[in-house]
Amino acid sequence: MAQEAGNYSNARLTEVLYKAMIGVSANIFTTRPTAMPTSVEDFIVVEFPNAIRDNLGVGYSSARVTCFAKELSQNGYLIENIVKLRTMQDAIYAKLPITDTICLIDNPIPIKLGRDATGFHALAINLTVIIK
Repeated sequence: MAQEAGNYSNARLTEVLYKAMIGVSANIFTTRPTAMPTSVEDFIVVEFPNAIRDNLGVGYSSARVTCFAKELSQNGYLIENIVKLRTMQDAIYAKLPITDTICLIDNPIPIKLGRDATGFHALAINLTVIIK
């Protein structure tokens, strides 16, 4: 008999997080796009970059939501859009805890990632995931 992933399915867990993040940005992805149209001001990436562990009835993992905000031009310099990143972080925190039939997602830990090579600054928010 084939074994099913059930609540431990990475795809199902990603779907829960993806749906919960609707409204944080109009642009939500599950992997970082290699390029963005110039009209895009912000986007987020939702992912489960770590192992999903089964501890005999309760599973554990971590998820990550990474916020990207286009740099601002100020006096000829490109700078971080602090206001946009703060607004996105606040919008994520307002959605916590995320409770679903298969998991609970909470305990945000923000990590500033800085500038990327495509004109965006990034802030990652790691989240604890308890799988039912």
